[in-house]
Amino acid sequence: DLAGSTGLGERLPPRDLQALMSRYYDIVENAVEAEGGVVIKFLGDGVLAMFPASISGPAHPARACTAARNVIAALRSAPLEGGTVRIGVNSGEVMIGDIGAAHHYSVDALGDAVNVADRLQALAKTLFPNGREIVMVGEATRDHPSANTMLYEECGVQLIEGRDVPISVSRLVI
Repeated sequence: DLAGSTGLGERLPPRDLQALMSRYYDIVENAVEAEGGVVIKFLGDGVLAMFPASISGPAHPARACTAARNVIAALRSAPLEGGTVRIGVNSGEVMIGDIGAAHHYSVDALGDAVNVADRLQALAKTLFPNGREIVMVGEATRDHPSANTMLYEECGVQLIEGRDVPISVSRLVI
């Protein structure tokens, strides 16, 4: 999520906003693909990316965290106006495929892991309101053997919006 994009949309002419968002999408897509991930879709100012084990291998949780770090590193070296980025990383079973109605559909991903990743990204704003580069990580990613060499700051057990069962949440140390 590129935080502040609504305000940018208010201030910038549409072509300038398009150029800024295209640069942001390029940064994210390059970081994701370099780690064996796949961009599923662009969602306004956000990106849904997956790291399927069948493509990126058994270390897919670590690869997702590395991609998130690389997005932040790229934005530090070539800042964007607005520049606040919040990323949610979670692991779990998802379904990827054509989703929609009979005459209108798109490729998408569904499953609790996707929903939790989205909510983790949103939770970053609540837990770190002044944070500019926040990567929130769910327990399924943090506890995966491939990701246990990463450094995390524990954020406690949080009730994620829309879920009945709370999860342990961490911030990836950049």
